[in-house]
Amino acid sequence: MKSTIFRKVLKEEFIEVNKSVPKTIQYLREIAGGARHKVDNEEIFIFVECSKKGKISVESSFGHSRDIRCLYLFYVYGKVIFKDNKTYVKITSVYKKMDIWLRALVLLFIIPITLILKLCIDGILFIPAIIAASVVFIILTIDTIKTTSIRKKYGLEIVKLMEDEIKRRVKKIERWED
Repeated sequence: MKSTIFRKVLKEEFIEVNKSVPKTIQYLREIAGGARHKVDNEEIFIFVECSKKGKISVESSFGHSRDIRCLYLFYVYGKVIFKDNKTYVKITSVYKKMDIWLRALVLLFIIPITLILKLCIDGILFIPAIIAASVVFIILTIDTIKTTSIRKKYGLEIVKLMEDEIKRRVKKIERWED
């Protein structure tokens, strides 16, 4: 994976596995799920999943489950590959610049357009709808600013945790028969 104007590849790493590709995928699928970690007294939950084709996805969120406050912007992907007669797990860490712009797009265009359509359909200027839309807009703007700053502040630490979680699971595969 290469860096583009929409994303920056932070790191690519290959971990050799002493199992076959199908066995590695099978074991990774069996140990898929979540793990808890702490970062500055914030509880971070990391989810690791592996597809039948060996694609590994890693997500993170604050708290106990997948929720709106997921730490998007920073992603970690993995892939089980066969190269040079060896099995590897390729880990790629990515910073997606585009996610900030998508959130801003929702705030600046989708909410006002929805309000305008509502006004056009009803044909009247409904003051409570404008006030409600304004309150929602302000709350979403504050949430976007807050969560984006949290993501930037903790992002690299959490990327490291996500990479380490994949490595921990690969080590577990190495000791599978023990």
